[in-house]
Amino acid sequence: MTIKQLVPDAQERVSYGIPIFFLHGMLVGYGANKTGCSFYTMRPKLISLLKDDLADLDASGGTIRFPADQPIPNALVEKIVARRLGENLSVSPH
Repeated sequence: MTIKQLVPDAQERVSYGIPIFFLHGMLVGYGANKTGCSFYTMRPKLISLLKDDLADLDASGGTIRFPADQPIPNALVEKIVARRLGENLSVSPH
């Protein structure tokens, strides 16, 4: 499942040098380099709130790092995107 499927109205832009999805503010971002991939929650607090879900992943700050051949489970991406959208909607006039 892609982020665009989860949040069809989200716009993808480059910010902070990485692709980031926006809807009522920044939702999530992603990146890749030769050492692996990163998924950016844009909220460090979210990493600590989801610590049980992230126990088997390399996560700190607002970033989840993983090898390209071991992607983050779709259910976790869906959970993070839903939480981020909820946060954005709670503080943004819509």
